[in-house]
Amino acid sequence: MVAPQPLVVLLHGLGEWPTAWQPQLDALPSGWQIAAPWLRGLKPTATEPFDLLAATSDIAALPQQHGVERMHLVGDQLGALVALHLAANHPELVDRLVVSGAPITPPRWVLGMQRLATRLTSERKLAARGLSRERILSANRAMAELDLAGQLSAVTAPTLVIGGRAEKTGMAAARLIAAKVAESRLELLPGGTHLHTSHAHDFNRLVVDFLTA
Repeated sequence: MVAPQPLVVLLHGLGEWPTAWQPQLDALPSGWQIAAPWLRGLKPTATEPFDLLAATSDIAALPQQHGVERMHLVGDQLGALVALHLAANHPELVDRLVVSGAPITPPRWVLGMQRLATRLTSERKLAARGLSRERILSANRAMAELDLAGQLSAVTAPTLVIGGRAEKTGMAAARLIAAKVAESRLELLPGGTHLHTSHAHDFNRLVVDFLTA
């Protein structure tokens, strides 16, 4: 019997669509299984708010659905938060982990400014970006309530942390993750957020080399 090909799961950030992973879909090895699902509560047509536990539960079911025991996880921003939470709580499901822009313990004032900006932005402008006020606020609450920094030591998967030099808060989070996760390495790229699209070539080189090592 032929063994199933590795499964790579790509998890998008808030305000992104799964199609934002197209540069990675084109770069990953031919024949590998690739899933780029909507995180529950973030799809523009979703009627439920974002919930970290529900989103994590959905992703945890993917290996069985694809006929494998473990998966590679690649997450950006809010998707990275889901990936880290899953890797910490279900280490048996995660083979290798790649995270960029994970909002680990963001400062309270940053979250407060995000909430204020969201309330001051019209629903029409948010909808043009595939967002809604309730989706943003529910994601904001998830980040405020979760102390993921205390769970990072439970992550056992080899982990690649990709940080952007131009984003100070993100850089601090990337360094924290790399310090807390036992088998991890930190790679820095120019730029700030959404490195998988803004610096796709370098991002892909790091990810493909890491996943195929």
